[in-house]
Amino acid sequence: MTLGSFISRLKELDENTLILFRDSRVDRTYIVSDFSSYRGYYEDLAIEPEVFALHNRHRAVASNVLHMAKTCLGKSFCGYKGGEYVMNKGTALWLSSYGVATGMRVCGVSDDGHFLVDLED
Repeated sequence: MTLGSFISRLKELDENTLILFRDSRVDRTYIVSDFSSYRGYYEDLAIEPEVFALHNRHRAVASNVLHMAKTCLGKSFCGYKGGEYVMNKGTALWLSSYGVATGMRVCGVSDDGHFLVDLED
């Protein structure tokens, strides 16, 4: 999934849909915390997770995540080891904390707001 297709998908969802990532390996649910240059490929964008809790629920709604994603268009991000990378509609998305190359490529968002991921080989 690219930044452009992510934005388009978020627009299709109800603005109050919670956008979440469930990691069954550690039995935790995450929300979008921030965006950064992905450690694996600096020209790609990492969606940084934050553990979901009642106090941050308002930040997990589709309308907020859409606003955050739109601000990435045309924005320059610093790569982990330097360099500037401008993000655009064609930029690939990954789920990853800053400085980590998880290999978890975002391939979609379900109707109920959960990220669909594919693990890079």
